[in-house]
Amino acid sequence: MTSDDFAELRLRHDPIGEAAINAVLSYGSSSMASKMQFLHEIDAVDDEGLRPLPEDLPDPVKTFFADTETPAWFGSYGNVEEAHEIATAAFDEEIVAYVVALLCKALPECYAGAKGAAVLAYTGKLGQANYDDPRVQDTLVRRVVETAVFVRNVNTLENWQGASPRAIRTIRKVRLFHSGVRRMILAMPDPHTGLPWDINEMGYPINQQDMVGTLLAFCLLSMRGVEKFGLTVTPEERQAMLLHWAVVGHHLGIEEAILRDFLDDPDAQWERIRTTQFAPSPQGAALTGALASFMATHLFVVDTKAHVPVMLMRRLLDPLAAKAVNLDKLGPAHSTPFYRFIGMVLQWVHQFLFSLPIIGPFLLRKLGESVMEITIEGWAGTRRPQITLSEELERA
Repeated sequence: MTSDDFAELRLRHDPIGEAAINAVLSYGSSSMASKMQFLHEIDAVDDEGLRPLPEDLPDPVKTFFADTETPAWFGSYGNVEEAHEIATAAFDEEIVAYVVALLCKALPECYAGAKGAAVLAYTGKLGQANYDDPRVQDTLVRRVVETAVFVRNVNTLENWQGASPRAIRTIRKVRLFHSGVRRMILAMPDPHTGLPWDINEMGYPINQQDMVGTLLAFCLLSMRGVEKFGLTVTPEERQAMLLHWAVVGHHLGIEEAILRDFLDDPDAQWERIRTTQFAPSPQGAALTGALASFMATHLFVVDTKAHVPVMLMRRLLDPLAAKAVNLDKLGPAHSTPFYRFIGMVLQWVHQFLFSLPIIGPFLLRKLGESVMEITIEGWAGTRRPQITLSEELERA
């Protein structure tokens, strides 16, 4: 794929996902109450104890969720079922490192892309925060935690099993959410400037380039982050992770040619993104600040916890990304050596525990699962921890 071809991906989106969400939001003469009922039913399609799809959903939506097949061409890159097994086992074994890499490297480097960050910041205006729960500050934080729900669901092996896998339902629900957000952004003026979305300048919201960039962040950058902690990602695990996430990308609506490029040379694909899309933006800085604030509030208990997320970001982020999200403004630079020392101690504790037969890896997995659940449950409060379309798309 040439540089021009890759740039043109910003003008391509997801017609199949948009047809499905349009079937809900433009369903005959249905009332708003009926359309909201459809969205509530879609919210629950990936709940535990999967139920059959509701019969009253529009046919295009039922067809959309029924498509769980993995195209045959993936077989030329390896055994997909084995890839799911190896990738989810690797995630489970080093879940602490992968969760920290997701929060302190993958997500901030997504925010470093100024055009993509504009979309993410825009979605912070779509729904209303749950201010009844004081732990939830704004909808930008909700985006972070819904990402944690997504990552948990797609990295759990049993969620890939059965006739209608829960992982695929989660992925396709996110795809519908993306399509609904795209529709809303194109239909509404910017909440700050009052101007319409500029497709020529920005590309489509949640376009093919941004989608594969996010896929690379969750896969490639997470592995790089794990390696920065001194852990090893074997060649077998790397290939399995790439194939596992490429299947995720297929169900998110990423085109075959882009996914083949992803599998053939993910490092080169990411290099194109970082060199063409990373740029300072107030949205990227705000998103990174919201993420750091959330982690400081929910995940760390030490007295100086406010700077722990920033310390981890300093260690993991690409310098170009750190500059784009204005990381220096989030924490005092003079304290970096102290937090670097704390990081070394934590790494030593991790390596010591992992060296203990049986009990060490077990404790690390439990710790990682606890971090993931605290992230999710801390946001959900008394509500079900799920990715929701109904709250976000009511105005669409």
